Formats: sequence, C-alpha cells, structure tokens
Amino acid sequence: YLCRVRYYRYLSVGQYYRQLGQTFSSEIQKLFSLPYFIGWHHCGYIRGLRREYIAALKSNDQKSIEYFDNKKLNYREGFFTEIEEPIEPIIKPLSAAIANCEKLHRNPGTPIGK
Repeated sequence: YLCRVRYYRYLSVGQYYRQLGQTFSSEIQKLFSLPYFIGWHHCGYIRGLRREYIAALKSNDQKSIEYFDNKKLNYREGFFTEIEEPIEPIIKPLSAAIANCEKLHRNPGTPIGK
C-alpha cells in the first residue's frame, strides 16, 4: 500500500513531505479499518543516503551516482532526518492515524475525527 507514493520532480521538498504524510495517513487508515489487520511496521525510521549510493560516492562510480541522482533514488525515506529531527509533515498526519488505530479497527470506515 505505502509504495504508491511517487516522487514528482516539480514538487518542493516540503510539498513532497506533505504529500507523503497524507499518503501514509490515508493508507494506514485503510489498513487499520480491516478487521484482520493487526499491526504495522515501517523499517525506514531515519531518512538518509542509501548504502548503495554512499558506496558509489566512495568509489567515484559516476555512472551509478548519475543513475541514483536522475532516478531520485539516493535517499531512503524515513520519519526522521539523519540528525534525528522529526519530519513534521510526515509525522503529524501519521501520528493522528496511529493514535486512532483501535477506533479505526473497531469501526471500519470511520474517518479520523468522527
């Protein structure tokens, strides 16, 4: 579900984070509304450079560096920056959805705030 977010070149970083946060929130609400859904885990806690990209930088592999840069694959997406600062446009809507997970699970289809 959460892989549906696409990176659009014309979005600013802030716009991208807001879009990502809203997508996380809406998809989590859909999942928590399923009676058989019991939990959720996101392994990308911290946002930062991908290991493969770092390796390409260290080895000066220009072909790989250009590939990662052109495809916008140099970063892995997480909820915190490399220096442990929360990315608020992602955290706030996601936190609201998670805070209401029991209500969503018991009342499928009920939007947050109702």
